[in-house]
Parts: sequence; C-alpha cells; structure tokens
Amino acid sequence: MRKVLLLVCCISGLALQCVNSRLCSTNSKPYDLFGTKTLYENVAGDLPNQRARAPKRCSPIFVYGLIRHGARYPGNDAVIELRKLKELTKSINVTGRATLCKKDLEAIRNWKIWTDEYNDSNLTAYGANEMRQLALRLQQFLPEILSAGTPASKYRFTSTESTRTIDSMEAFVESLSQGSFRDEIKNFTEIVTEEIDPINDENCNRYVREVDDNDNITEEYDKFVEGPIVTQMSRGIARRLGVPSSMITNDVVNRLYDDGCYSEQWVTGKNAPWCNVFSKKDLKLMEYGSDVEDYPERGYKFPVTYQQNCFLSKEIVNMVKKAGDDDLREKEQNVLARFRFAHTSNIVTLAANLNLYSDEPGPTADAFYSQQNRAFRMSYFSPSAANLVFVLYRCEIGKRTRYTVQVYWNEKLLKSYPACPSATHRARGMCNLETWLWQYRSFVAGSPTECNQEEICA
Repeated sequence: MRKVLLLVCCISGLALQCVNSRLCSTNSKPYDLFGTKTLYENVAGDLPNQRARAPKRCSPIFVYGLIRHGARYPGNDAVIELRKLKELTKSINVTGRATLCKKDLEAIRNWKIWTDEYNDSNLTAYGANEMRQLALRLQQFLPEILSAGTPASKYRFTSTESTRTIDSMEAFVESLSQGSFRDEIKNFTEIVTEEIDPINDENCNRYVREVDDNDNITEEYDKFVEGPIVTQMSRGIARRLGVPSSMITNDVVNRLYDDGCYSEQWVTGKNAPWCNVFSKKDLKLMEYGSDVEDYPERGYKFPVTYQQNCFLSKEIVNMVKKAGDDDLREKEQNVLARFRFAHTSNIVTLAANLNLYSDEPGPTADAFYSQQNRAFRMSYFSPSAANLVFVLYRCEIGKRTRYTVQVYWNEKLLKSYPACPSATHRARGMCNLETWLWQYRSFVAGSPTECNQEEICA
C-alpha cells in the first residue's frame, strides 16, 4: 500500500504531500521567476503584427534598441560552489527522514557538475538563440527598417567589451542579415571598452562613493535573510533533503538557489534537480530577496543610481529627435536603426531615468506578503535578453505630418508613463513627439536643463 501511495505522489500533476510524507516534484517547473536570471521566454510580451502596431498612414522611420546579453554561463567562482554542492550530495538523507520522494533524491545524488572554468560568463547556445529569435521578431515587426534591402550604412551596432555582449551582438546581426550583406553590416558594428564606456558604473565616482562603498547598502537584505521567514524556509529544505538543520546555513541556501537551481536552468533551459528542494513559496521568497538586494543599487533609493545614465538617455532622446526633424534628415545621412548590447544595470537604470515604472517604495525586509505586486521586480525588468525598444513613426494626417513614439519593454507596449500622459491612440501607445521631448527636456541637447554626466558623477 505504501508503494502505491508513493507512486501516486510521484506521477501526480501536483506537488502533493502523501500519507507517507514523501514529496515529489512535478514534471513542469515549479516557478519561472529568478530575478535577473529569469529566462526571457518566461516573461516576454508579444510584438503586434504590422497592421496592429500603429494607425493607418503611420509608418516607422527609426528604431533604437538597448539589449541585454542572452543567457550566459556563470563565472569561474561558481565552479567552486558547484563542487561544494557535489559534496552535499553525499549527505542526502543521513537522517533517514527526507521528505522528498525517491526519484528526486536519486536525481540529486546522481547530479553532475555541468560547467567548468573555460565557460567563464560566456554566452550559452540557448542565449545566442534568444538573440537570433529577438532579431527575427523585430524584423517582422519593422520590415520597413530592418529588411535585407536596407543599406548597411543605415545601421549602427555597439557592444560593451564583455564576451557575452559581443557574442550577443554577433548572433543578433547574423540573424538580421543574409549573404554578402552580413559581411557588409559588420563594418557598422563597434565594441566599446569599459574604460571609455559612458554607461559603466565604475566611471561614476559619486556612485562608487554613495552606493558601492556604502557600508549600509545591504542593511535591508541582511535583515531579510536573518528574519524568521527565511529561517523557516531553511528548516524546510533540511527536512526535504533529510539533513540536520545546522547544515543548511544562509550560504548553503544561496548556493542551492544560485548555483544549483537557476544557473543550470539558464544554461539548459530546463528545470534543475536542486530546484526541487524549494517549494513554490520558497522560490517566490528567494526572488523577493534578490529584489531587496538589487533595489539600492539599481532602483530609486539613490538618485545617482539612475541619474548617471544621463549619457544614454540623451543619446536615445536626441537620436529620436533628430529622426523626427525634417530639415536634419535632409541635410545629414540619417541612421534608421541603432542597437546597443549591454548589461542588466544599463536596462534598469535607463528605465528609472526615463521614469518608465513607478517610484513607489521599494521592497523591504519585512514586506514579502504585502509586495507580491511590487513595481520593482527584476524578473520582469531584466531577464536574459531584456530589451528596451523605441520606435518613431511619421503619421500623415490630412495635409499635416505628425511624429509619434512607441516604447516597448521586453516586447510589451508601454501605454502610459509620465512622458506619455495622453497618447494619441491609447491602445497603441502612440505618444506625441513634441510632448515626449518636452517631458524629457533634461536629455535634449542644448536645453537649459540638460543633464551633465560629469556634474552628476563628480
């Protein structure tokens, strides 16, 4: 009878606790959100088709995309942590009372280290495919701009010097171009070294002083991991593995989550055996903890965090402004598409600087239950292959020409934000360019209120 109960538990479509107290994982992933290590496919939106994207008589004339690299391998230090997890497998069920069922315990015992030092933070095959597929979807969305017939000189591609961003850029460009055009378009790609990269945190002395070197920066996170809810979670993990509670310290919990669970998922795209030691609530708790940790360094808590993105904000706003200026377009060779390949901080601080999400109070140590619908959520903000895309349209209305802007965040249309308070067509998020530029006047070159990178970071 006990065997029958165990079998029913293991083949059930739900993670049930059976009469014999054995817990079995499901075949599907218990939870999809892992902060910045969330897979893009789990949170991405759906770009509209050509006809649905804008009203009639409106044509796209410029696109700017800021794109985070695709899913990558962990850094070299993860190999050390993975070896420690391998040692932990030798202690599985030493108490003889493990509540995970036999198949999950065996999967953990038989688990093998899946990476080595040679993969140090490099783009995975899965991550390269994320880039290719994103390029194809953007091409289908904006064929007037991103078609193979467009001269290569109309494109600009820039990457930071990290191998993972360079490889992401190359995969994106490869998917976007064909034949001899692929070789030609490479003449318009550029790698910016970190020393001169204007969107690198280390170049901002004020950020280093107020945030990086701030001894109190982890205060909320420290309170969170030392709180009763995390202690309770650790005890639950110990029971599932059948080990003494003293073995499951905060360091071990982080190792199980970071290196055992989501890092392997990022590489393979599949659920990892170590993920099964966490309940769904546990995984939500760990995701929340990562937001508590990230908020001071990437959210609204310290203004310099996002204000230092002055350069990038100005680049985007002024390129959109130039593309919407008939005189400039006639006098100068106009670029139709600009893509930058960078990192999660670039995505999130740009969004904050442009006020694309609410600046309501960020996540705190004791607000897990009340902040399930929080505004600051890195899983949705910056998964692998995260992107912010700005599209400028020219609309012919009678004898008048009007320019409008759409903004997409991870392929989701933003229909209302402070710079777009009264969209011309709300369902399509068509923001009047003049209103948009006025709201972002601190990023317009020559404006009396133009932001200054050097002053911000002094």
